[in-house]
Amino acid sequence: MTLSERLRQERQARGLSQEQVAAQLDVTRQAVTKWESGAATPSAERLIALASLYGMSLDELAGLQASSREQSKKILHTNLTCIALIAQAASLNTLTIRTYHDLTEGEVPEVRWLTAVKLLVTLLCSVWMAHNLSYERDLPQRRKNTYIELGYCVVQTAVMLLTRRAGGSLLGTAAIMGILMVYIFYVNPTHMRRPLTRRRKRPED
Repeated sequence: MTLSERLRQERQARGLSQEQVAAQLDVTRQAVTKWESGAATPSAERLIALASLYGMSLDELAGLQASSREQSKKILHTNLTCIALIAQAASLNTLTIRTYHDLTEGEVPEVRWLTAVKLLVTLLCSVWMAHNLSYERDLPQRRKNTYIELGYCVVQTAVMLLTRRAGGSLLGTAAIMGILMVYIFYVNPTHMRRPLTRRRKRPED
């Protein structure tokens, strides 16, 4: 990541506008724009002021210090998110299973209570997933992740409803788990900046 990209990311992660950063550093907004576009580089004095404003060391801001702690946190947050995803998929799968009473005599009170409990568990897992979105500090990326995760939930819910209507099937379970695997191992690291493992350093980094 270049210095200009890091400056933009750190500002956006803290919800600051370019005007606010400029006011804090006593420079023009155009100067901040140039720094974040790579058209100009802030002086050492300005870099120190920016690091102080963003609550980080100069080495971290300049990308000179390996942010292993930050990367470890990202991996931990991803793993916590994966647990929530797996729990939600499992609870959705339990909703696909219709009992004998469902299929023959209609729902009895005991069955309705069981369904309500399953729905509550699914809702709690979904809330947990939504909470995990806050781990992403980059606000534009967080919005993107929110839309992607909402789409994922819609798809999984549709599969669950179709499977339940069919009376439950191994095919429905396989579909739910297949979508989950694609989401965890491809969509999360590729489009949502959720690394599953520590990334090896490359010369261009």
